[in-house]
Amino acid sequence: MDNELMTKWEHEHDMARLEIANKRLWILVIIIFASLVITNGAWLYYESQWEVVEETTEQTVTQNVRSSGDSDAVLSGIGDAINGSISEADSHLELNTDL
Repeated sequence: MDNELMTKWEHEHDMARLEIANKRLWILVIIIFASLVITNGAWLYYESQWEVVEETTEQTVTQNVRSSGDSDAVLSGIGDAINGSISEADSHLELNTDL
């Protein structure tokens, strides 16, 4: 305004514009907060559709090695018994570790 004092009318006009801008900002804040609450609730509902299963399976391997090089391996929990040379038992054990 070229270093002039604002008239009362100009001041009221500017204040009305600021009030409208503030009202719009508050509406935006409320919309953002509501969308945050809604999306968090939707995410919790989505995640609650599945139950959490925490189950552990324990497997033990007993291997007896004879002096001739043959071995017997028993996998408890699986029910496999392996008889033969050490290399055959080891390869079978490696294959069954993912069961």
